[in-house]
Amino acid sequence: MYQVILGAIMSRMGSSATVKTPEGKQQVFLYGTDSIVEIEFDDNTVFTATVDKQKYTASWMIPARYHPNRSNCSAVKNATDSVAVSIEAIYPIILVPTIENEYLTTSSVSESPDSVTVTSIAPTNPTTIGYANLSYANSNVILMVDGEDYISALADAKETVSHYYEGTWDTPHTFA
Repeated sequence: MYQVILGAIMSRMGSSATVKTPEGKQQVFLYGTDSIVEIEFDDNTVFTATVDKQKYTASWMIPARYHPNRSNCSAVKNATDSVAVSIEAIYPIILVPTIENEYLTTSSVSESPDSVTVTSIAPTNPTTIGYANLSYANSNVILMVDGEDYISALADAKETVSHYYEGTWDTPHTFA
């Protein structure tokens, strides 16, 4: 069971809540022991989130996972201190891997230029990387992988472009 107050979800003991496709920076507060919150985007949006434990006055990044049908992260509160989960940033990038039961993670994301460093738990995991950028409309856009030109695609009139990466995942890759 959960209660929505001023855009934040306050979980009660042993409860769980899913925040779907939040817009902008949001915070979710967990007060009840054994409470779980999941942040989820059904369009595979790239985002960053942190968990703040007020008892320790510290913050930690929560790794987001990118599955074939969603991107998500979750946090569990299993102690007596209160926890806040914050969505730090939402980027105009999507990651859509193709292998079921496998996922991608990001270790860094940048907006200038739009780039993302990605790791896969599968050695081969063909992935669509999509970008939205005002300067892309009806332009040919080259996807760079680890600083090298990989493939080009034409952006549509809505300023979005998608590339398909079919390389190996023996190391993390930076896409720009």
